[in-house]
Amino acid sequence: MALEALDGLTNRDFDTVELLRAIAIEQKGHLGKAINNLQQLLGKNEYHRYYNVNIGLMYRRAKKQFIATKYLIKTAALLEKSGGIYSMQVLLHEADEAYEQGRLKKALNYYQIAASEIPNAEIGLKIGTIFVERKKYDEAVEAFREMSKLNPDSHVADSKLREIHDYYVDRAETLFTDGKYKPAVDYFHKALGVLRLPETVKRTAETYKQLNNSEREQEFLDEWQQLMAAKKERDQEEHRQKMIQKGKTYLKEKKYIQAIDSFEKILRMKVDKTIFVQLATLYKALKKNNDLADLEERWAKMLAHDEKLKRYEKEKEREQQSKDASEEPDDRMTE
Repeated sequence: MALEALDGLTNRDFDTVELLRAIAIEQKGHLGKAINNLQQLLGKNEYHRYYNVNIGLMYRRAKKQFIATKYLIKTAALLEKSGGIYSMQVLLHEADEAYEQGRLKKALNYYQIAASEIPNAEIGLKIGTIFVERKKYDEAVEAFREMSKLNPDSHVADSKLREIHDYYVDRAETLFTDGKYKPAVDYFHKALGVLRLPETVKRTAETYKQLNNSEREQEFLDEWQQLMAAKKERDQEEHRQKMIQKGKTYLKEKKYIQAIDSFEKILRMKVDKTIFVQLATLYKALKKNNDLADLEERWAKMLAHDEKLKRYEKEKEREQQSKDASEEPDDRMTE
């Protein structure tokens, strides 16, 4: 009767329904099948305390003392870690309650236990938030970064990291205004350790200028220029992709002249074989032979120029590598 009732439930209804099903199967006399079911459940969650203790008891009933002891010891270790709490839901409820009551140390401990066993972005957010409230910003950054890995589509972690970055920048700016350039640059470095934003890199360079450290100033100015160039390139690519979508819309609407105009503008922005083929197809379909010949000539020139540019970049890279190698200290001379 119990099995029939359990067959109408899922884990969404009751989180230990599969465990109860295994226990009912074992009590019907199918011990081996029950153990096998619990092994499969442990394969999905090796830290589940109820699964571990019950499979330990089942192995004991099967008179397999060594493996029974292994699972019971593991259960004991997990329970010690969670303060005797079996259920992860209960543990998280206790953590939420402790947080609401301002008992941040206990809440953090429980959340960290849960995070070590169940990777969850929401738990990561709570851990990071507590670290911020306790002014442990380095640990908070680590928690928010882990949260971002677990849920890359969420912008919450990015927002939290930006808040910590801005906190460090505000401290740095206050110190800079007071003429305390050394501690100011330290806080700018802390901010850059969180997010490497162009404006913060530039302000770091300006602070090194006040410290008369021209080498470090130039280093950060160079980085700032690279970041700005990369941003410009990203913005241009975003604009190009929007234009591509616009051109495709014109094609769908059979507005071929407007589509050609869009694709021509797109091709001038970047060497793109797909766009070239699309244009060539349009010119051929519309019997614009002169335009097609002109396109093919321009495409050949674009490819030649692009190849020349790539060779130039490779040559510059080799020169830089050679320069860096020549500046490295000789270990034999050091010895």
